[in-house]
Amino acid sequence: MSGWRTSVLDVREIVRRLRLDEAERRIARDLSLSRNTVAKYRAWATKSGFLERNAPLPDLQTLEAALPSDPIETKPGPVSSVAPVRSRNSSVSPEIRL
Repeated sequence: MSGWRTSVLDVREIVRRLRLDEAERRIARDLSLSRNTVAKYRAWATKSGFLERNAPLPDLQTLEAALPSDPIETKPGPVSSVAPVRSRNSSVSPEIRL
């Protein structure tokens, strides 16, 4: 769901498993996340330097401080084609509505 933030524990598990070269699809399935979410956290972790193999796995406080304050951006969903019709029909008498 858009706007939901993945827990810091899940982010740490994503980083740990990405460092082990696990497939994004498998990580997403095991953690009940979208593959797109795992891909976005991979891009973020790479940019932040958390996927370096010679560095120790970051602790929870380090990850939490490095996470953006807003959830990782997602594309907006489709625009509803029903909403304009629904607002027009709400003024119609209940007996007339089908």
